[in-house]
Amino acid sequence: MFSVINFSFHYIFFLSKGPPAQDPHTPIDFIRKPRLDERVSLEMISVGNPVPTFAWTHEGKPVTSSDVNHSSTVVISGVRVGDFGFYILEMHNEYGTANFTYFLQADGEKKPKLCK
Repeated sequence: MFSVINFSFHYIFFLSKGPPAQDPHTPIDFIRKPRLDERVSLEMISVGNPVPTFAWTHEGKPVTSSDVNHSSTVVISGVRVGDFGFYILEMHNEYGTANFTYFLQADGEKKPKLCK
């Protein structure tokens, strides 16, 4: 006779102090290939304690991002020619700084609209 035993696991995370870094459990696509007029998101999920600040730049100019706790996202709702190129993300807290480079590469002209 077999018995079924149910186990419930509860995880408690103790966050030690440390510099920001990419979350090793979250894959990040650092090269994106959108077409013109497409929507694209550049995302980072980080680790580090305390929570880092995020600063994005494109061609040396600041880029607006949406930052919540350990995540930061830049959304380009309609890609234009001037949006292609390198995006630099700098994450910083009192224990250090981490930099990441993203690349937005053109993947052709915009998709044609289908007539109904």
